[in-house]
Amino acid sequence: MILPPTRLLPVAAVLTFATCTLPAQAYVDNCKPPKTNYAEIACTADSKYFVGYNSDYSVRTLLDEQGKALVSSKGYDDVDYYGISNSVFAVMKNNKVGYMNTRGKLVVPTIYDTMRDPNDKYDESWSEPVSDGRILVSKNGKLGLIDTSNKIVMPFTNKYPSIESFSEGMAPVMSKSYKWGFIDKDGKEVIRPQYDGINGNFGGVYGFSQGLVGMKKR
Repeated sequence: MILPPTRLLPVAAVLTFATCTLPAQAYVDNCKPPKTNYAEIACTADSKYFVGYNSDYSVRTLLDEQGKALVSSKGYDDVDYYGISNSVFAVMKNNKVGYMNTRGKLVVPTIYDTMRDPNDKYDESWSEPVSDGRILVSKNGKLGLIDTSNKIVMPFTNKYPSIESFSEGMAPVMSKSYKWGFIDKDGKEVIRPQYDGINGNFGGVYGFSQGLVGMKKR
């Protein structure tokens, strides 16, 4: 789920959805990490990658299925190995967000703002994972979409306080009047915001299924 800096939902907009297990979580629950000399091994959202911790947990290393070290967190304030998708994960340096691939190449420079919600002091998220080849990023209080080569797909805008994950090439967007619609992978509005809620399987929980999605309108 996307949690951009300006997201504010009124009580009337809160919806109750049927719950289901995320595929990534299902994998983590059945995680079988490789045998290594690291102090601890953790799973990621991708079954091909793991995270190795050194003895004092100061350094995290991305590992492959054989336990081979791929990328180290040294030199960065934080890394989001757990949200790895399409072999790309978020990194933070000097409080700016970028993206790196599993070969250690910085494919998106660390120039974007963190995605923390300033209205939620408990929010520890600071980036969004790759979703259908697109990345939601924030800059100067506006949201935009880029691809994994840092090409701007949707120019930065404050039109949508919230943009959710893509599912089957579509992503829900919320207008300033708290109505929901959809954009495509090019950032074009294909369904104008007019609905009070969305039911489906976006970001592993809500979204399209066989091209269909549930909508709610008063």
